[in-house]
Amino acid sequence: MTAQEYITRLKQLLKRLPHDEYNEAISYYEQYFADGGEVKESPEQVARQILADFATAPIGNDSNRPAKAGTKIWIIILSIFSMPLLLPLGITAISLVFAMFAVIFSLFISGIAIIFGGVLSGIASLILLPISPFTAFFCMGWCCIAIAIGLLFYKYTWIIGKKFSKWILEAFSKILRRNEK
Repeated sequence: MTAQEYITRLKQLLKRLPHDEYNEAISYYEQYFADGGEVKESPEQVARQILADFATAPIGNDSNRPAKAGTKIWIIILSIFSMPLLLPLGITAISLVFAMFAVIFSLFISGIAIIFGGVLSGIASLILLPISPFTAFFCMGWCCIAIAIGLLFYKYTWIIGKKFSKWILEAFSKILRRNEK
């Protein structure tokens, strides 16, 4: 294959390159042949290498590069294929957050119920006072213990609920801030 045939074939194969890169590659090989150089690879191999180098080159200020469009296409493809994995994980994470809120809320309500039960039992033990004073005092002691346990439930579930809510809000705000960038 003569140098002119080689250059003609190379021009046909490199038509997809932007104008500047196309001219640069062709002028390089024309100069190379003019200086008496010989190319051992076929024009197809050289064109394949030039196109591969161009596609993997870092994206600069030139917005006409196919690598940038190719990158966007790959991101879209990967997003589509990762959905079957990410969607259930996201739903699971949201479900766990709601489950934690439900547990904290139920403990909070349990504390209130224990306090209410202790107060009602205390009132009932006052009714027992004329009949059996020892049983009434025994019941009043258990009522005080129930009220104390209820107050502890109430207080600490309130504190845990506030901290958990704050933690969740901070985590979501970090995620939203990261997505804005």
